[in-house]
Order: sequence, then structure tokens, then C-alpha cells
Amino acid sequence: MFASNASWNANGTTIANSTLIGSHPFDIFIDKNNIIYVPKQDSKQIILLFGRNLTSTRNVSANLSNSSTIFVKTSDDIYVDTYYSIGGISRITSNSTISISRMNLCHQCSDIFISRNDLLYCSFTENHQVLASSLITTLDPLLIVAGTGSAGSTSTTLRNPLGIFVDNTNDDLYVADCRNNRIQLFKSERLTATTVAGSGSINVTIDLNYPSGIALDSSSYLFIVDSGNNRIIGEGLNGFRCIVGCTNSSGSASNQLNNPWSLSFDSYGNLFVSDQANNRIQKFNFIPSCYDRIKNQDETDIDCGGSNCSKCPLNKTCLLNSDCYINECNTTSYTCQATSGTARGGHGSNSFSDLDVVGLYGRTFPISIILRCGSYIDAIQVTYETSNQTQGSVVTQAPRRGGTNTGPHQFDLLPGERIVKVDGRSGNYVTGLQFTTSTGNVSAYCGGSSDTAFTEQYPGYVLSYITGSYGNWLDQIQFHWIPA
Repeated sequence: MFASNASWNANGTTIANSTLIGSHPFDIFIDKNNIIYVPKQDSKQIILLFGRNLTSTRNVSANLSNSSTIFVKTSDDIYVDTYYSIGGISRITSNSTISISRMNLCHQCSDIFISRNDLLYCSFTENHQVLASSLITTLDPLLIVAGTGSAGSTSTTLRNPLGIFVDNTNDDLYVADCRNNRIQLFKSERLTATTVAGSGSINVTIDLNYPSGIALDSSSYLFIVDSGNNRIIGEGLNGFRCIVGCTNSSGSASNQLNNPWSLSFDSYGNLFVSDQANNRIQKFNFIPSCYDRIKNQDETDIDCGGSNCSKCPLNKTCLLNSDCYINECNTTSYTCQATSGTARGGHGSNSFSDLDVVGLYGRTFPISIILRCGSYIDAIQVTYETSNQTQGSVVTQAPRRGGTNTGPHQFDLLPGERIVKVDGRSGNYVTGLQFTTSTGNVSAYCGGSSDTAFTEQYPGYVLSYITGSYGNWLDQIQFHWIPA
């Protein structure tokens, strides 16, 4: 999940060229372990790139011929286009040369996507449709989820759709409607679309030319391969903007693309693009926005933004906060900008900051919260996970803040899940709390029904840590948020 103003290095690095991946790479897929999968057009293989610098490679034999797309559920559950070899979409494993057909079609799928419900989606380009089929049973018929089968530019028709993406929080379908130069959003189980980018959209902030690939982050920001304009488009609070390949011309320089086809992100936010006509895969490093959270003399804000101060090094997460030096910033001591919410409750005798206890050296998020409550919040205790690329991940449980008058209520988050909203009540004390996560999970409400209700959330931000004060109860709490 990216902040609305997220940025990437304009100059890419070639991580694979035609010697490794062959000519005209179409699709690229990155799994949760940051392994990169690329179908090799002319060798009936899938190329895997992995390791710290992506210098380790492995080949998986597959019955491929001019394959256009790949989707990886796990390393042993790979789905790939095999139309020109055995027809349709096939399933293979990383240790097998056998391809098992999962969708037989009379035309090629230009892109595939597998949803949380194990529905296999196919962008049926030549038939101007998107189809879906269940992976759970082979008895269910093919479903038409977008398009009529005839080319058109209405809200129900498509013209040569290419890239597709399914929002796994609500099953909404996004389609790169290539020849209509637009991105279409089909709400779950709806055959009528809304144009969300490009020609015909309500607020046109960017023109598209043959969009071929799309991705959606957990903040519902779209990223688009604008193939005909040789660039990558990103969405933010103020609409769409060019983020990569913004030279207004095609080319093979490090800041240029030539007929890019698809994109993918690794877990660090780095952007990877299949640069088709340049026969290469390009990596564009994510640039974290780092801040020291200290308002220095002559600064109008709290970012480390003096003329002599630099941002964090590329490809590194933000680190512990520090003030600026005279001519430089301590590049080992940054933290991401934190937005602090309103202090809820009164003032207790023991003030605390979980930031101090956790010992931040990277991005920090709660992974478990224990509450004790009756008519008040008697106590809160948070377990945090902190990680960066150089030191890995550390789990730390902060001390209990408050008393032990009531039994504990524990709320555990799933891996990668973040808290995006807090509801509660407060007066002289904190009297109620409830948490909502990025996947829609909601903790049981803990506390009483008196005092003033509050809701705290910041779009594009997630909860990082808490501060406050306590005695026998949780007297005060303040939530601190960072860009997702």
C-alpha cells in the first residue's frame, strides 16, 4: 500500500535481458517471497529470478509457445497461457514438466488473474470479453463477467481488453480496455462498468493510449501500463500522474520504455516492468518519503526538508527519527512521517510512548493488541513488528499500560494486515476501543457506553504506534499513523 504521493526512481535497472528471458517478454509476476516469474517465449520455459540482488535464476519447464500471461498462487501452483501449445490455460508445478489444462478456449487469454475465491479470470481479447471459471470444480460453466462478445465503447462492451485485476477485498474487476483507451471498473456481479481512467472517465486527469496492464494497491490506487505512450501511470489523491517513462518518447535509455506490457511490485514497493520492445525487465526503485518528525528552526513543517538535507537512500526503508546535522541528515536515523491523532482521555500519572520501548529502526506496525475492559479501558498492551531491508524483522511486546482489573481480550492481526481505523469513547478516561483492519476485520468492542464517541482514520495511512498515560486505568491514548 502506497502513500498518495509515492514516487520511484526515474532511472531503471535492467535485471533481465534477452539472453536470459528471450525476446518480447509479455508478463511478469512477483510472489510474496519476491521471486520473479517470466514466461520465456522461445524456449518453453518459465524463468525465475530471486536472491538479494535477483542474480539467482532457475528454469521451470513448461509447454509454452508465445505465452502471454502467468499467475502464481504458490511455487507449486502456477497458471500460464498455453494456447499455442495445448490450448487455453494450464496449471504446472515448479518441479513438473506436465501441464494440466484448466480452461479450454478458442482464443488466447491475454491476461489471467486468480481471485480469493479461486475464480480464474481470463482476458479474452479477440472476443472482447472477460471470462471466469472456478478452480474448485470443473463442472461449473464459463462465466461472462465483462463484455458482450462484440466490440464496442459503451458501459457494457469492451474493445480488445488486455490487463485485468480483481480487488480481493470486494471482488471488483478492473479491465484495461485497450482499444478504447480506458480502464473499466465492473463492480462484483455487475456487467455495467464505470470508466475510472482514460477516455470517458468523469474526471479526466490523464489520457491513455493502448493501456495493457493494471494493478491495484490496498489503498485502491490504480497503476497502469500506458503502453502506447511508453510510460507507467500511478493514481493519487489528485488523480493520475506519470511515475516512470515520463520522457514523452520511446527509447532504450534507463529512464525510457518501449511498448511496456505489464507491471508488478515486490514487497519493498519496487516497481518491475516488462519492457517488451526493449527485450528486458526493468526495476525502478521505490523512494521512501522520510521525515525526522522534529520541527527545526526556520522549518515550516516537520520534515527533514532543509536545502542541505537528503532523503533516505534508495531501496531502504525509513528509520528512527533524528534531527538534521548542519550539512547532512543522519541517513541511519530517519523515520517515516507520522501523523498524530487527537489525545483521547485525561492526564494520568504515568506517561508512556511505545515508540521508545520498541526501539524503532524501520517501519513498525501492531500485530496483536490485548485490551482489559469493563466500564473503562483498564489496560492496553500492544505487540509490534518492526522491519527494514538490512536488519530483517523484530517482534516486540510493549509493557501493559494500565491495571489488571478485568480479563484480557486479544485481537491478533493476519500477516500483512494493518489497522486503518480506531473507534472508541473517551472522557476523563478512555472508556472504549475498537479496531478495523485493512482487510475489513473488526475487533470486538471493548469498554463501556458512556462518554463521547470518536472515530479516527486517515486515508492512505495505517496505525504505527501509541502513546498516552495510565494509572489503574488507561487515562489517555494517542494514535500515531504513517503512510501505508
